[in-house]
Amino acid sequence: MKFLFLVISCATIVGAWYYQNPPYGPLKVTGKYITKQDGTPVHLRGLSLYVSGNPQGYPFYTNETMYKLKCYWNANAIRVPMSIENNGYLTNPDEEYAKIHNVVLIALANGLYVIVDWHAFATHQAEAVKFFANISATFGSYPHILYELYNEPSWDLDWTQLKSYHSAIIDAIRVNDPNNIIVAATPRSDQDVDIAAADPLNYTNIVYTMHYYTNLPDANIQKAKTAISLGLPVFISEYGVCSAYGNGTVNYNASKAFWDFTDQNNLSYFSWALTDCDSCLCVLVNHANSSQVGDKTYWTESGAYINKKLWGTDQGLICSVG
Repeated sequence: MKFLFLVISCATIVGAWYYQNPPYGPLKVTGKYITKQDGTPVHLRGLSLYVSGNPQGYPFYTNETMYKLKCYWNANAIRVPMSIENNGYLTNPDEEYAKIHNVVLIALANGLYVIVDWHAFATHQAEAVKFFANISATFGSYPHILYELYNEPSWDLDWTQLKSYHSAIIDAIRVNDPNNIIVAATPRSDQDVDIAAADPLNYTNIVYTMHYYTNLPDANIQKAKTAISLGLPVFISEYGVCSAYGNGTVNYNASKAFWDFTDQNNLSYFSWALTDCDSCLCVLVNHANSSQVGDKTYWTESGAYINKKLWGTDQGLICSVG
């Protein structure tokens, strides 16, 4: 908490938030890739926090967590999922907005890219437009931020409906932030990227999300291959090294095949989720806290596996561990 007060004090003095430059500077979409401004493709790789309205989520929204993710996990970006329906923004908009505002400040101070995720499972367009208008007005001048407009669309929404939803929010963001990358959801809980590829949004600097878990059919990867072949910039905003239900154990073969596919195609990806629980999807053991994020004795089997993968890739980071 002292850290946040320090950041806010600095903002009062100098009229801007304190921040470190992110590793690749401002990003853009060039063809089917996320790139630096000179057109060099880059990867964003990291973890997703857990939902802000959950008692197992928000306690990890700390400076200690961000620093440990950067320096002990080799993550150059984080995904911040704001709760919407369940004890979330629809019920407590000011409280949830403050949580996201504060964790974005922390990400900036640590030089991390940060995906602000509207973690909804149904359309709440008016509320989403208001939220993203506010968050982009506050942070849109910083190159760290990306906007994820919808977590996992319900299966009754087709791409035409999603395009209309996305367009309303993109227009609100672009009033304040003309350049930072926006992450657009795709039909059937982010599986039908091939459908989006056939009729993409008519905006620049947009990527299209796919979610992956090892229990999902191989046909979903084929959909991503089809989308990429059509030139769509695919973005893995959420994946798991085991079942989406969190049961069972790590599927090493499927996870390796997924990572090979994403790395070969220059895709960015974020594992679900940085929290403590007994589920296979949690990277920390039950009752771990933010001070233990960098301590491998508190990592689950999936956490250790994901950590090893991140350290086997280049995130453009320079970090002094201490």
